[in-house]
Amino acid sequence: MTTICRNIVRSDFNEIGTLIHYNLLDGKIFIREYYWVILRVWSLLETEIENRRKQPGPPNYMEHLESMEKKAAEFAKKRYPGVYKTFYPEGERTGPHKKDTITD
Repeated sequence: MTTICRNIVRSDFNEIGTLIHYNLLDGKIFIREYYWVILRVWSLLETEIENRRKQPGPPNYMEHLESMEKKAAEFAKKRYPGVYKTFYPEGERTGPHKKDTITD
């Protein structure tokens, strides 16, 4: 069940990122309202996404989700530094994120 939920969330957030990319959804509003959810989703799925990109297939797998995460991280860093530090304790967006302990 956890795998199914992760797949649904990953796909849905990439779709939202795609809508933002093509200006079919106002990204500023979505990120302002859901920045912490975006950061949480990315922190849970980043390793899986990076591992999938190393396999045969499109190298841009989930690129719109990642783009949305970058924007959410920038927003959080400026507006809510405490939340930003929760997800990026080293103070930088790059590198390993705080991981959750959810497993299958």
